[in-house]
Amino acid sequence: STFAISAGTGGDLFGIFGRTETLYRKTDELSLDVKPLPAAGRPADFRNAVGSFTLTAGIDKNQAATGEAVALKVKLEGKGNLKMIPDISLPAFPDFTLYSSKRVDNIRTLASDQIGGDKIWEYVIVPKTPGNQTIPSLSFSFFDAELGKYETLQTRPLNLSVIRGTDSTAS
Repeated sequence: STFAISAGTGGDLFGIFGRTETLYRKTDELSLDVKPLPAAGRPADFRNAVGSFTLTAGIDKNQAATGEAVALKVKLEGKGNLKMIPDISLPAFPDFTLYSSKRVDNIRTLASDQIGGDKIWEYVIVPKTPGNQTIPSLSFSFFDAELGKYETLQTRPLNLSVIRGTDSTAS
């Protein structure tokens, strides 16, 4: 393919009276073999993520009172175009009020010129009901191009002991 570059010539000692030339250069053509992602075995929650990843989740405390904020942190890490990956889908948390998240993207070039890094979502969840509550597992599906198959990751469920808050109206 052919492309144009504008290049300035030096001019005189003070850099004036120079002019700009347009140079045309040609590169060798590159042939890419682009394969579609297979339909067979595609998980229902697959959202076009391709790479190799790990998924973890954690909370900042194991016990809280009703009405008390708890930080839920979800981390997706690995090789692949993390910029193109949408937010993780959360399951229903009926015994919690869920507040919007903060997301931090740490994307960089890894070894062998691969793109990767991590994406971290931080949610504030507030328990509404006393008792032993469970934050359900989260899942994330992707296509592993090296293995040639779809993979689904799941975090472990998180247990939170919830006591009745002093000014809570939870029943």
